[in-house]
Amino acid sequence: MSITMGNKIKNLREKAGLSQTELADKLGLSKSVISAYEKGIRNPSFKVLPLLAEALNVSQLYFFEKGEWQNQPVTVDISDLNPDQQRIIISLVNEFKESNKS
Repeated sequence: MSITMGNKIKNLREKAGLSQTELADKLGLSKSVISAYEKGIRNPSFKVLPLLAEALNVSQLYFFEKGEWQNQPVTVDISDLNPDQQRIIISLVNEFKESNKS
């Protein structure tokens, strides 16, 4: 599972012991806007982002940082591809791995 901006907002809000309504009040927004952020339906505007970061006691960059979850192996199901297509995919992945070593 990837960590989205919405997940980060929700986790920080809960860690701060705030309800959606309380966070909304701090930011001058409605509870439905906070809910939309947390569900990933909307993202905070550049005007709201610094206020949100301050209210949740984090840097604005925190919302864009990669987390440990991104270092986890990724699995792609290629079983429905024909053998030639599978070989091409495997070859490409191996090429990318080799080029990243240098």
